[in-house]
Amino acid sequence: MIYKTTDGGNFWVGQIGASQYLSSVKFKDMNEGWAVGVDGEMVHTTDGGTTWYLDTTGIGGYMGNFNDVTFTPGGKAWAVGDYGKIVATYAGGPQPSVTVSLPDTIVAPGDTFSYNIYISDVALEDSIFSYDFKLYFDTAFVEYLGLDITGTLSDGFSIDSNLIYQDTLLVSAASATAITYSGTLLMLKFAVNVNAQAMDTVYISFEDFAFNENIPGVVFDYGSIIIAGPLYGDVSADGSISSFDASLILQYRVDKITLSDTALTAADVSANGTVSAFDAALILQYVAGYITEFQAGFMFAPKEAYKNFIALLNKGFEDNELVEYSVYIKDVKDIYSSEISLRFSGLELIGCERPNDTEDFLMESNVKDKVLKVALAGYKSVSGNVEVVKIKFRKVSNDVNISLDKVIVNEVEIKVSDGSGVSVPDRYELNQNYPNPFNSETVIRYQLPEGNRVEISVYNILGQRVRILVDKEMNAGYYNVKWDGRNDSGSVVASGIYIVKMKAGNFFKVRKLIYLR
Repeated sequence: MIYKTTDGGNFWVGQIGASQYLSSVKFKDMNEGWAVGVDGEMVHTTDGGTTWYLDTTGIGGYMGNFNDVTFTPGGKAWAVGDYGKIVATYAGGPQPSVTVSLPDTIVAPGDTFSYNIYISDVALEDSIFSYDFKLYFDTAFVEYLGLDITGTLSDGFSIDSNLIYQDTLLVSAASATAITYSGTLLMLKFAVNVNAQAMDTVYISFEDFAFNENIPGVVFDYGSIIIAGPLYGDVSADGSISSFDASLILQYRVDKITLSDTALTAADVSANGTVSAFDAALILQYVAGYITEFQAGFMFAPKEAYKNFIALLNKGFEDNELVEYSVYIKDVKDIYSSEISLRFSGLELIGCERPNDTEDFLMESNVKDKVLKVALAGYKSVSGNVEVVKIKFRKVSNDVNISLDKVIVNEVEIKVSDGSGVSVPDRYELNQNYPNPFNSETVIRYQLPEGNRVEISVYNILGQRVRILVDKEMNAGYYNVKWDGRNDSGSVVASGIYIVKMKAGNFFKVRKLIYLR
């Protein structure tokens, strides 16, 4: 008999349906429980013990006396008794299951990546000794490279895998040592097709996934693998943005290297559909912290602002063997990048140099079919009459020809001087600085119609020299020099009015500067 009490044991009532010789009773919850006893008998209740029914389903024959029964939190019951008999049941409770999780993963074209398969909800009584599965993947996007169990839950398992079809992987694993806790089951390695496009989705699905011949069951938590577009600015595709990426763009613009479609997409940080030295300048500004993001149509001045800029080719030093030219851009504002194409004959290129105006710029140059291409980019702009590049040649013929084909400033093609393309100033000049007043630095423009020794210095209103800006022999041409409000010792000067003086041969001129801290 089975007796029930509802008052703490003062009064007991016999329950209907119980068999004889029962030795133990256990409840899974408030309603469902089992009692076990001699001859392998079990009785089962679903109404809190009011009614009991004989339950020998699955026992199959004489099992000996059952002496006790206990439950796991998942609803699994174990009965134990004579002759070493142990019986397990899932009746009356949910069948335990293990969750197989596939992560959300973002990859880029050309990437090699590990796709980790995770399992969770693994309980000690659901120990995993084996698993089998069939996996499908889209070969249009990924290629299977192999699997890795090092450091995973499957480390120590005997495991086999086989591509039974080009897009179908079969995996089978077993071990005498069980998996009893959650973690990474194993890792699958894939390579992403280099031609995969941004926002393509890789579909990976499972079939016939089984642990221990289907007990416990499997619940899937599917993730997604998304082909990401390249990181804007990361031309090298190393996961970071650096000045090296800017250098790659400059090399590309002078035809030294080629770039993949993915790299070209990453390089177009101005998002205007082309890759130029200006994109390199934007990357340099990003690296230096002057900007914090790349924007579509990012431009520091309207394109119309560049329409009146003129590029000039100026001949400087020349003797019987060598000749030097400089490319100037007159009255320009905020140059961050420039690309120059120059055609020549009767000359052999010795090299290109950055003059003072662009000394902080990155520069790349290359010659193909007697056309010199130069690309420069900087993180800070230059303005005024800018000497962009100096080019040195060796004369190899008496018939020398040289001309500017094209000059681009900040992604805008500007005018090139007419005629021979060679221009020098027709007079000495010291122009007014810009900006004025200023609080960080100002640009002082000057020009020389001939080679001469040039001295430019800044004085305070007491006539005391504060800073020597220029003191050297220079060729004819257009020049800029900057003053940052510091004296020759590097200390910041006081706010006030200062005088800049220029002397070159018999030429002498002064301009008034206003410095505001």
